[in-house]
Amino acid sequence: MEEKKISRGAEKVEKIARGEAGKAEGRTREELQAAAAGGGAEKAQNKKRAAQEKAQAKIAREEANARRREAAAEEKQAREEAKQQQLREKRARADAEYAQKKAERAERRHRRAEEKKQRAPGFGGWLAAVVSLSVAVLALGAIVTVGYFDLMQTRSYIESGYRTSVYEFSEIVERMDADLAKARVASGAEMRRVLTDIFADSGMAEMCVEQFPVEGHAAESVTSFLNGSAGCARALLRKINAGQSLTEAERETVEYMYECVEKIRAAMPGLVDSAQNGVMDKLMMQGEFERKFTELAESLPEPPENAAGFTSAQKQGEVLAGEATLSEEEAMQRAGEYFEEYSPVDMRACGRTENKDLAAYNFEFSDAEGRKYFAEVTEKGGKLAFFDSYETCSQHNYDARNCVKIAEKFLEKCGYGHLHPVWVSEAGSECTIDFAGMQQGVVVYADRVTVKVCTERGAVTGLEAHPYLKNHRERTIGSPVLSKEKLEARARERMDEVRGMHLALLPDNGQEVLCWEIRGEYGGRMYFAFIDAATGETLRIYTAVNTDRGMTVV
Repeated sequence: MEEKKISRGAEKVEKIARGEAGKAEGRTREELQAAAAGGGAEKAQNKKRAAQEKAQAKIAREEANARRREAAAEEKQAREEAKQQQLREKRARADAEYAQKKAERAERRHRRAEEKKQRAPGFGGWLAAVVSLSVAVLALGAIVTVGYFDLMQTRSYIESGYRTSVYEFSEIVERMDADLAKARVASGAEMRRVLTDIFADSGMAEMCVEQFPVEGHAAESVTSFLNGSAGCARALLRKINAGQSLTEAERETVEYMYECVEKIRAAMPGLVDSAQNGVMDKLMMQGEFERKFTELAESLPEPPENAAGFTSAQKQGEVLAGEATLSEEEAMQRAGEYFEEYSPVDMRACGRTENKDLAAYNFEFSDAEGRKYFAEVTEKGGKLAFFDSYETCSQHNYDARNCVKIAEKFLEKCGYGHLHPVWVSEAGSECTIDFAGMQQGVVVYADRVTVKVCTERGAVTGLEAHPYLKNHRERTIGSPVLSKEKLEARARERMDEVRGMHLALLPDNGQEVLCWEIRGEYGGRMYFAFIDAATGETLRIYTAVNTDRGMTVV
């Protein structure tokens, strides 16, 4: 039977070769060959389409998994923040209860002393005094004993909280060390996973350090690194999700993070031992723990230049490094020039403000109408860093356009005349204008000065220039990869009306990203979208909201 089947198959093949099968079916040999070729091409096309669909499905699954991991990390960080907040509140309640009990004990002692003074002299009085004194001694002993245990309980609770933060920090550092070791060689889905974990753990580690009983500068150094690590992990994760590969410089940043975490991990046994053996006084007053933590903070190296997520290597206040240092008298004279039109009266110095590397003299004065003013003038350069007044505006005599002109005139007098208005908000009888720097036609949002104008008098009543003074410098600005026309066409598909579009440097996780800023309306609301000019990714979306304090951007 099998042989017959084989014979018939061979016979059929032979007939097709001779063209007889085609004749039987009414088709020629050429038609049969064409049909066979078409079927093969269709089969290949179907196979190719199935492979593409499978690849797209795999990419979609990976992106969905990455989004889920990032959401889980953010949720985990939120839970940890809530936990730390509860711990801080519990500590605050314990401190408040202890202070209240201490005050009550002091009041009781004062009352007993007053009663003792009022007692009459004599044998009976003396006997009563002895009896009262004995009772008082017993009562005082009881009160002191109770107070002692209350104090010890409070001290024990706070000390336990510090130790818990140290132990938790140690566990987080161990996880970060393992993840960063993997990040040095990982790629693809595994790189997404470890970056997500690093992002979450960096935030939790930063919250732990904030609970340590150490001097502010040391804590600030470590928290700055942890904050930069979170920013770097998030920036790299976003880039990988966009289908891009890490550059050599970004790999060096990962190596830098690994090196720093290795230093922290190596120091943890000594910190844990100090936290276990120390008591409250040693923890809080220049003890072994603080000494070791300070040594650790000072041993951390500076991040590489332009490291993703980390603050620029330029130190805050460096913009004033070449400026002359002014004395208090010279700074007061400079303040008098800034406020010449205010006819200042009784201008006097009232201390200094030390904000990291930016030092300023504080001054108070009044104008001819008795209005009070406060101003900060920087020690280097004599720049007006801050200005506020204590008055109430009630009428609306100047519109927003005029307020902008008034603010520009005041900024020019103060040496900020090159800035451009980027946002105006009116709240009651006050108009607030945000100004930003401009370089090569690109808005630099980090170089920001905020001015407040009273719409009743048409006078500047406040100024905040710290962001500008700390961040202003000449930048190297590249060219956008994505064209304005392409993005504008895409924006018109999503918005009812596009109001404007320009390039901007947007601060993002410790670095500045060149973006296209698109302003437009949709559904009756104003939107501000910042699109990465290199990748096309949406970095930020803000919307204008009317509040009881006027229009604001959220």
